[in-house]
Amino acid sequence: MDVLAERLHIDPFEIRLKNGLKPGSQTATGQTLDNAMGFTKTIHKVREEIYKRGVPISSGSKKYCWGIASTFYGIGLSGVSNPGAARIEVDDAGDFTLSVGCGDVGQGSSTVLTQIAAEVLGCQTEEIRLIAGDTDQCTDSGVSAASRITYIVGRAVAIAAQNLKGLLQEAAASLIGHAKEDLILEDGFFHPQEAPHRKVSVAEAVKKMKARRTLPVGQGIFDPEVVPLDPKTSQGSPMATYAFATQGALISVDMASGQVEVLSVIACHDVGKAVNPAGVIGQIEGGISMGLGHTLMEEVLVKNGLIQNPGFGEYFVPTVMDIPDVTPMWIEDEEHSGPFVAKGIGEPALLPIAPAILNAVSAATGVRPKEIPITPEKLWNLLKRGSLPDGS
Repeated sequence: MDVLAERLHIDPFEIRLKNGLKPGSQTATGQTLDNAMGFTKTIHKVREEIYKRGVPISSGSKKYCWGIASTFYGIGLSGVSNPGAARIEVDDAGDFTLSVGCGDVGQGSSTVLTQIAAEVLGCQTEEIRLIAGDTDQCTDSGVSAASRITYIVGRAVAIAAQNLKGLLQEAAASLIGHAKEDLILEDGFFHPQEAPHRKVSVAEAVKKMKARRTLPVGQGIFDPEVVPLDPKTSQGSPMATYAFATQGALISVDMASGQVEVLSVIACHDVGKAVNPAGVIGQIEGGISMGLGHTLMEEVLVKNGLIQNPGFGEYFVPTVMDIPDVTPMWIEDEEHSGPFVAKGIGEPALLPIAPAILNAVSAATGVRPKEIPITPEKLWNLLKRGSLPDGS
C-alpha cells in the first residue's frame, strides 16, 4: 500500500481510507460486510495520535520515521463448520460450574468465558468454577486457534448460561407466584423488579427443579454461519465476522550501521466489545512483541538442510529491553452475533507490526526491504547498494 501511495503521490493514511473496507463493501470473495466495521476508525485513531506526537529531529547518522500498516482478519476457521460448545450447571448450594472443551494457552480465555457466564447469571466471576480442556468432563469446544474463543465459544457460553437462567427463572416464578419474564437475577436471588423483597434464591430454584425431575443444566452451541468458497470461482462468505486493526511504528535507523530500533508503537483494534480490557491490552502487547521479533531478529539459519542456530543462544527473541513503548487502543464496533457484541483479538495483534516497521524503514532510508528479519547487516547492504550510482 505504501508503494502504491508513493507512486500515486497519495498520503499513506489517505490511500488506506479511500480503499479500506466500509459497511457495504465486498471482499475479494464477494462477501458483503454490513456490521462490526471499525476499520477506517482504527486508521483515524492512529493518524490522530501520530500527528499529535510528531517525528523526532534526525541527528548525526540517525534518522527517525513513522510507518503504518492495517489489517483485516477473519475470526474462526475459514469456510468450514467450527462450532463452540459449553455446559453450565448449578448445584444444591447455588454454585455454578462452567465446562468448556477448549484450553487457555495464555490468552486469558478462561477469564473471558467466566466473565461472560457471570454477566448472564448476575453473579461474580468468583462464584463460577471453570473446567476447561478436560476431555473427560467437557464437550468439544473446538481448537484454541483462529482467534475464535471469545467470539465462538464465548457465544456458546452465553447461550448455555441463558438456557440455565431460563430454567431457574421458571422454577423461581412458580415459587414466587409471579410471571417468569418479570423476574431478574441479582446476587444469587430472583425477584420481581418492582418487589425486591419477594425473592427466591438460586438454591431454592434448584430444589424446585429437582422436585420436578428437571436437571439444573444449561447447554450451548454456536456455529457461525459461513458459505464455503466455491472451488471454481473462489467466491463465498468464509468468515462470519472480521477483526480490523491499524498500527503505527516509530523507528530510528542508524544509517552508518543499519541498526533499527523500534521506539514506539500505536495500535488500534476493532474488537467489537472489550470483554476484558486488561486482556485486550495483553493481547496487543504480546502480538507486537512477537511481530517485532520476527521483523528484526528472529532468523532460522539453515545449511545443508540443518538448522545452525537451534538454541536461544543463537536464535534471538526480544527481551524486555527490546520492547518499545506501546499505546494500545480499541474501537468497539458491535458484532451482533458475538457474546455481548464481542469479536476477538489474537492473531490480528501480530499482523500489522512487521509491515508498519518496514514501511517506516523505507520512509526513513529510501530503500525498501523485501524480506525479514531486516538485520543490521541486511539493511547496511541495502543502503550501500542504494548509494551506488546505478543502484545495483
